[in-house]
Amino acid sequence: EDNSIDGLSINLYRNNYMPLILQGKSDFSEILKGSMFVIIAPNERYTPQEVDILDKFVQNGGLLIITAGRGSKDSLDPVLKSFDMSIGDTPLGSAPWIVETHGGQGGTVSPENLQKYWHKPKFMEAYPVSASGGYEPITWLNYRGATYNLTIAKKIGSGAVVLIGDSRFLLNENLE
Repeated sequence: EDNSIDGLSINLYRNNYMPLILQGKSDFSEILKGSMFVIIAPNERYTPQEVDILDKFVQNGGLLIITAGRGSKDSLDPVLKSFDMSIGDTPLGSAPWIVETHGGQGGTVSPENLQKYWHKPKFMEAYPVSASGGYEPITWLNYRGATYNLTIAKKIGSGAVVLIGDSRFLLNENLE
């Protein structure tokens, strides 16, 4: 189905990861045994204990990938605050799926790349993301003189947090 994570799971398998899908919060501390944890548009707010586990996971070298839009902002608020990150309120819609970030030309799409990459993952319902302190913008969009970060990465301890401002980015409708 379009809203499933089968495509993400298959891509993880292809890259030598063995996904463990948590069905409830009773086994949340299991993430400490892994090297990557992916959060996709949660509907439930994270508890202080869960935020502590996520912080420990990242500090100890884990990669935390969060993909969410404005609709998940309240649920993610404790997690995002702990890493000094945020999701903006401005809906950017389906931003161009090829954002050439080299040479400071963010937001431009050449006709050649449009044809070459049209079938690659794209932003479905993008929202701007931001962070305090040192972070690296990975993908951004320039629109009417303003620059909006769509994907950012931030080193935390020995690990990193990647924030993608789109709830649907890692779902089947985009990956498969």
